[in-house]
Amino acid sequence: MYGELAIPLKNKTFHRTDEFRQLKTKFFLSAMGMAAFAAGCIFLLYALILRGRFADWIVALNQKAFRLDYTAARTLYQWTLRNQIGLVFTVGVVFAFFITFRIYLNLFTKYFKEINRGIEEIGNENGGEVSLPPELSAAEKKINELKHNLEKQKLDMKLAEQKTETIKEEPKKETKKTETKKEAKKPDTKSKSESK
Repeated sequence: MYGELAIPLKNKTFHRTDEFRQLKTKFFLSAMGMAAFAAGCIFLLYALILRGRFADWIVALNQKAFRLDYTAARTLYQWTLRNQIGLVFTVGVVFAFFITFRIYLNLFTKYFKEINRGIEEIGNENGGEVSLPPELSAAEKKINELKHNLEKQKLDMKLAEQKTETIKEEPKKETKKTETKKEAKKPDTKSKSESK
C-alpha cells in the first residue's frame, strides 16, 4: 500500500493472518450444523409423530387437567398453541439447539485438554516437540517456542553455575600456592636463626 508521493505505508495489521482461522471455521460450521440438526429434529418430530395426534393429546390433557368439556378444551388449545404455532416451533428449535450446543461444548473442551497436556509437556525432559490438533497450530508453535526458550535458559544457568564453580576454585588454588610458598620460606628463616 502506498500513500502520497509513493511512500510505502507501514500497516502491520494489513498482512497479519488469523492464527485461529481453522478453529473458528470448524466452530462456525459445527454451529450451523447444530442449528440445522435442531430444526430437522423438530420438523421430523412434528411430521412423523405429532401431526394430527398432538392436538388430540393437548385437548385430552386440557379436559383432564382443567375438567373442561371437549369444545372448551379445543378452544383453549386453539388460543394457546394453534394460533401461536410459529412461536411454539421457534421455542422448540431453540431448545433443541441448546441441547445439541451443550453436547458440542463437551466435545469442544477436548481442545483445552490438549492445550493443558501441551503445557504439561513443557516441563518434561524428553526434548520432543509438543504436538496439538491442526486447529491449534498457533498455540502449538507458541508452546514449542516457550519450551525451547526454557531449555535454553536451563542450559545457560548450568553453564553459569559451572563458571562460578571454576571461579571459586581458582582463588582456592592460588591461596594454596601462596601458603605453600610461605611455608617453604619459613624453614629458611628458622635455619638462618639457628645458625646464628
